[in-house]
Amino acid sequence: MSVYRSGSGWRGVRAIGASFLLVVRRARKDLAPLLGIVVLIAIMSAIAVAAPREVDATLDRAAREAVAAAGTGADLLLRSSISDEAGVGTTTAERLLTFAGEMPGRLPDGLSAAVAEVHTGILGPELSGTGPLGVVRMRIGVLDPSAEADLRVVQGELPSGDESEGAVEGAAVAPIDVVISAPSAEAAGLTVGDSVTVAGRVGGNDITVRVVGIAEVIDASARAWVDLPGVWDPREISSRGARSGVTFTVLSDVAAFDRVSNEFSDVSMGIIRTAFEPSTFTLQRVDDVRAEIDAIETSTSDISQGAPLSVSATSGYEAALEGFTAAVTAATAQLSVLAAGLLGVAVLITVLSTTALARRRRTEIALLRSRGASLGVIGAHAATESAVVTLIGAGLGVAAASMFGDRVDSLLLLCGAMVIVAVTPVVTTLNWAREAVTSSRARAFRIAGVAVLVAVAALAVIAQRSGVSVEGARIDPLALAAPILCAAVVALVLSPLSGAAVRPISRLASRTRGPGALLAASSARDGRSAVTLFALILAVSVAVTSVVLLHTVAAGQESASWRAVGADVRIDDATDAATLVDEFEGAGATAAAIAELPGVDVKGDGRSSKATVFAVEEDYAQVLSALPAGHAQRADADAVRRLVAQDGGAQGPVPVLFDARLTAVTEGDTVTLDIDGTSVPVTVVGAAVAGPAGSGRSVFIDRSSLLAYLDGVVAPSAGEESLAAVPLSTVLAAGTNARSTAQAISNGDEGSVMIREDVLTQLRADALVSGVATATLQSLIGTGILALLALVVTAVLGARRRGRILALLGALGVPKRANIALATGELVPLVVSGIVGGGVAAAVAIGVAGSAFGVEILAGGPAPIIVSPWLIAAVVGAAAVALAIAVAIDMPLSRRVSTAEILRTGEES
Repeated sequence: MSVYRSGSGWRGVRAIGASFLLVVRRARKDLAPLLGIVVLIAIMSAIAVAAPREVDATLDRAAREAVAAAGTGADLLLRSSISDEAGVGTTTAERLLTFAGEMPGRLPDGLSAAVAEVHTGILGPELSGTGPLGVVRMRIGVLDPSAEADLRVVQGELPSGDESEGAVEGAAVAPIDVVISAPSAEAAGLTVGDSVTVAGRVGGNDITVRVVGIAEVIDASARAWVDLPGVWDPREISSRGARSGVTFTVLSDVAAFDRVSNEFSDVSMGIIRTAFEPSTFTLQRVDDVRAEIDAIETSTSDISQGAPLSVSATSGYEAALEGFTAAVTAATAQLSVLAAGLLGVAVLITVLSTTALARRRRTEIALLRSRGASLGVIGAHAATESAVVTLIGAGLGVAAASMFGDRVDSLLLLCGAMVIVAVTPVVTTLNWAREAVTSSRARAFRIAGVAVLVAVAALAVIAQRSGVSVEGARIDPLALAAPILCAAVVALVLSPLSGAAVRPISRLASRTRGPGALLAASSARDGRSAVTLFALILAVSVAVTSVVLLHTVAAGQESASWRAVGADVRIDDATDAATLVDEFEGAGATAAAIAELPGVDVKGDGRSSKATVFAVEEDYAQVLSALPAGHAQRADADAVRRLVAQDGGAQGPVPVLFDARLTAVTEGDTVTLDIDGTSVPVTVVGAAVAGPAGSGRSVFIDRSSLLAYLDGVVAPSAGEESLAAVPLSTVLAAGTNARSTAQAISNGDEGSVMIREDVLTQLRADALVSGVATATLQSLIGTGILALLALVVTAVLGARRRGRILALLGALGVPKRANIALATGELVPLVVSGIVGGGVAAAVAIGVAGSAFGVEILAGGPAPIIVSPWLIAAVVGAAAVALAIAVAIDMPLSRRVSTAEILRTGEES
């Protein structure tokens, strides 16, 4: 029994060894094709590694940009009261500063790693006194030691904390030494050594504030001063139009503040402001920080544990990044489509090559089956070779990607591509080895497979349109699968149609003279590579989809810039609008000055709403006429001209234009406008698109008619003019030299200058938009090269067959150049079907699931889908170039088969 078992085991070892040798012999025989397949697998694997990393990099850059743009709005604020009127405080300023120094260590790990700086703003209530130049209303704050580096002392010194010297005899509270800003000192008439006595709490002692230093700030917008308003920008106090005093904030040291805070008339408040470093953020950290801030806002017990104080937490982090999540979702969908095209075509080329090699071994497989080899043995041989080749290629691809700093982030994506490539040749080999199934069963399997494919594709597109996404996924699986599945369905539909389209071409070619057309029509019947057609449709569909989306976003951003500015240039708060208009017109631009009155009450019958009133003149209509033809506001030019030509004003209702929203609200009502406290009756004479800024409800009114009405109703007091109620404060300019003139003006002090091209540049510099644009360009180049490679591989695989045909025809006197007709006839149906199918698949993706790509979010406003005519020409031109290259490569290959060889050996079966 043991002898039998030993002999059986030995036979098993010998069988395994023989199988191994067979696999090695087969690999040596087909070494060149296998090396080519290894290269293709390496390319595919590198793409599978690099594509998610590129998406990650784009989204992480966008996260850093979003956090930086949020600024102080994303900071975490911890608030605590310092003391109340009774002198019983929840903590002291010194304890709060100490706690602030411990903040990075008390925060959760995610927040702690992102902390950039921590600043404390401690501010007392407003205290009143009398200074050298009148009333003084000051607030005393604490100078955070970490902010001292941002100060430059111009006179005196910073408070030292020792106020014993110079104490006023008999005073209940020693003076508090403070440093005052240079603007505040000038406004209040104070200098070093001056003292101001301010009233404390009721029943308490007065507080003597002594100036020991005057300072200037290096950066007044720094976070250290956000919670200390009034330090660098004193405000005048007016009474009946005359200056009566000044209000400002001074800074003391922490010990002095704690000493006198019990004498304050109200509670002092302290704010610990924790700012985050944008460069530390990734997309994942954005979510982590949001979750940790939410937890702190819910309860601060974890971070204040053991501290002698209680704090409450607030943050505008979530509100500041509110639109970021939607923008990321939109960008991820578009980037995933690009990845689908690049990776999908790479996989299909590899599958095409591996299946071609499997078909090449049909004779060998048939011989093995005739000698009794089972399907298991044949499958094991194919699987072993496929696994080894796939692992070698994948290893080379991952290594190549790692050389450029890419690591495997999406292992599932890489493994999925490897499994497809590894399994396909095994299935193809077994398909040739197994006994042929009946036609009815084969038809049933095909129908079932097509039904499943169509159903899955429909579900993927519907789910993508519905906004379904996988939380935390960098590559959106639906956006990745949808274009591939759509391309597969279209390829299945067009595959039989291409053959049907060949038949009338063949009949037409049979009536022509010469062999070229006939050979091309005959060869067209062989151009039915389903995998190549699938790859071409996928490449074209992804290219068309991505370019259409990119062009649509760009056009939407152009429109958004016009809506934001209203012209090529907009100047708000202009000090001399008429002079600016003259400057623009002198430079060759069209300009107008208008009066913009925000927050005006529009009163109807029993209801009221807020709107921005634009008081315009004839020159505004000229500016509208100078806008581009596609600008929505250009249509308002004629309405504005009719408006300013209307009679009215002094004796009756003033004519106005309402936008659509106001018209719907006030239709049929008697409407009045509250202009600077005066009720102005109006009559609506037309409709307008929107105001120059394109935001809020808008009313256009003729400025001359409005002034005439105000003159007739309100008698101007001595020294006043009625036009003061509607000053020309906004200048709009369009046309030639408007930008250059505005750039010169922006260097002066002529209001807030907004240039449309700068707004457009800023929109396009957004990390998500620029990242998608860069990825689109890279994907187009990569996908185009891979599609060309698919066509070339198809041409190479058929070169031997076309060479045999050409050799036989050569014996009949057909010239060698007939191979051009053969190759063209075989490849043209594939290329044409690929273009048509790609266009159909792109139309389905954009038409059905277009909302999932969020073009309006990335464009900054409404962005209708735009298909440029040059896109179609570009696709056809690129296809023609690819076809020419494939035919050129085929020519020397198909001519290698000689007529003598074919006549000697006969045509191979």
